[in-house]
Amino acid sequence: MTNRLKDFEPAYIDYLKEKSIDNNNHLFILNKLSKQQDLTGKTFLDIGCGSGKFVKFLQSKGFDAYGIEPSHALFESFLQQDPSFFKGDVLDFSLSNPGRKFDVIIVSDVLEHVEDPARFFEKINQLLSPGGLLFISTPDTNSFLAKAFGKRWHYYNKYHLSIFSRSNIFQLAKRSKLSVISSGTVTRYHSLYYITKYALNFILHRDMKVPNILSRFALPVNLLDNMYVVCRR
Repeated sequence: MTNRLKDFEPAYIDYLKEKSIDNNNHLFILNKLSKQQDLTGKTFLDIGCGSGKFVKFLQSKGFDAYGIEPSHALFESFLQQDPSFFKGDVLDFSLSNPGRKFDVIIVSDVLEHVEDPARFFEKINQLLSPGGLLFISTPDTNSFLAKAFGKRWHYYNKYHLSIFSRSNIFQLAKRSKLSVISSGTVTRYHSLYYITKYALNFILHRDMKVPNILSRFALPVNLLDNMYVVCRR
């Protein structure tokens, strides 16, 4: 786990910063969940919450929302002053909050960083209320881009420990007694600055100066190689 913020790639540092276009990405998740269940009065837990952007967005909408972040660098840089956030992993949280349950759990771009996904799912199931919803987004190894680029696929990088196909996720969910109720591909809005930096850092494995003016322009991005899955306990 990277322990200093400056050790992360510039593209990821930019991703962590709050931007107006983030609302589109937050609403994408809320819309997928609200199609399955009325979210009024529901409690949310964002696992691997990064800089806490989604939790803060949920709170601004009146939801009771909390976040877990295992990275020391991210927690110390963005979250330590806010009691809504917990430093540690899912096991640490469970031990510190015995019996705590949530109506909705978010695992967005996190599962690929987990060493033991089966154990991770077990812990999520313990934190999820009966009838609760789990939203997962993660790279899809069965996508066209994954197959076309093979080992050069941009999601194969040093940070990703576990990569899945849709059927793998479905099997994990079934073993954890979770029912898959919806799935699809993820559309996200990114600035041209982030898109350029990401391509340099994770595809070309280079870092070059990118004009800041590109931050003013944003595009919806969906390469069909990042999937979402919604499960119900």
